[in-house]
Amino acid sequence: MRSIVFLVALLGFFNNVIAKPLEGTKQFSDDFFNESDLKGQPELQELIKQRPNPWEMRQAYGVKRQLKTFPCPDAADIAPCICYTDERDLLHLDCSLVPTEKYLETIFQQNFPVKHFQSFDLFDNSHITTLGDIFNGLTFVEVFVERCVNLREISQYWLADSRDTLVYLSIANTSLTSDAFPFISMDSYTRLEALFVPTNDFTFIPPIHSATIQGVAFESGMISVIEPDTFSNLPNLTYIGLSQNNLTSLAASTFVFSGVDHVLIYIYLYSNQLQHLEPGVFSVQGHPQNVTMRLHLENNKLRTVDEEVFRPIMPYLEFVQLFDNPLECGCDIVWLLLNPTYLDKVDPRAACSDGTLLTDLDLADYESFCSIPASH
Repeated sequence: MRSIVFLVALLGFFNNVIAKPLEGTKQFSDDFFNESDLKGQPELQELIKQRPNPWEMRQAYGVKRQLKTFPCPDAADIAPCICYTDERDLLHLDCSLVPTEKYLETIFQQNFPVKHFQSFDLFDNSHITTLGDIFNGLTFVEVFVERCVNLREISQYWLADSRDTLVYLSIANTSLTSDAFPFISMDSYTRLEALFVPTNDFTFIPPIHSATIQGVAFESGMISVIEPDTFSNLPNLTYIGLSQNNLTSLAASTFVFSGVDHVLIYIYLYSNQLQHLEPGVFSVQGHPQNVTMRLHLENNKLRTVDEEVFRPIMPYLEFVQLFDNPLECGCDIVWLLLNPTYLDKVDPRAACSDGTLLTDLDLADYESFCSIPASH
């Protein structure tokens, strides 16, 4: 049975933590970072003032203290990177202030008494443009590279040392294109559960292979096409975030869930340009038990609620969001009016293009113009 705890945490993390940029530019507290550790490197002093307070980054863990000796390296040897622990005594490494890729690579040539870290952070860094195979044996459970606006390329071997430890990967708000992101290496991570890559310069997503990934997020990008096989090799996938892109249509078999039991499936497609959904675009195969789906299609350009698209997944839907679509409410809507149980699964804010709520439509108004079963 897949972890419901993971899904709840993932949803909250996506919506409430990672998706929101940090506000303010607070300096490090005195006991967290000592500028004397830089050993005569004044060129880095100004960078410190521009860095958000890392204590805010670790509220979820409860940051405990910076360590300047074992199990961390000597603080001066890895400055401006910072090694610290949380309340669970897990190690974290923040390298947000590094001035160049070469400088970052040099830091990882230092002696690290302990090689395994809970997380690696690289935030708000405009200097880094590429990330290669630099970690020199260090491993991480979580990796966060966010708001590094000039990052344009990541090697497929960048996190090779973490192939058996990486669980959560977040690469957000960069200049990475689809061809410059190491999608090809996702199947090498044996524990990876979450791939969070919003607000990049992706225009498409190549097929992703992974036996362990449960959630992917590609929000706020420039993605205009999703091929039917994009997610077909992610058998444990239950969270898909594609909102705020440039999608206009979705083909059959784009979102197929098979062999799933006891899961809550999230599909986020709001605020695209969707005009057409092919029958079979959403599919739950087999005879799963206790599968629930939440489908977000609000703020698109859909004009119809086609029975062939939505009826097959109605047994699994908890709700579908359709408000802020210019629905024509023609004969295509009759099947919903004939099935109050199904209509109840449509968000009550869903309305026709003239403003009439779907819940206020009268079946009698359609009887003279649409084909309606006599037994209704």
